[in-house]
Amino acid sequence: MTHPTQGDELDAIAAVVRRLLPDHRNPEAFHLAKADAVWRIRRLARRIRAGH
Repeated sequence: MTHPTQGDELDAIAAVVRRLLPDHRNPEAFHLAKADAVWRIRRLARRIRAGH
């Protein structure tokens, strides 16, 4: 059994964030913030995998 890499772990976190329920008080802002967080985590995962 292999241990997940840092990049794999960040991708898993991004998947969890993507499934979060929206804030009904301000759903548009929630979706924008969620999309930004997912993008940042995935970008970091790519950089870690590339060795940067």
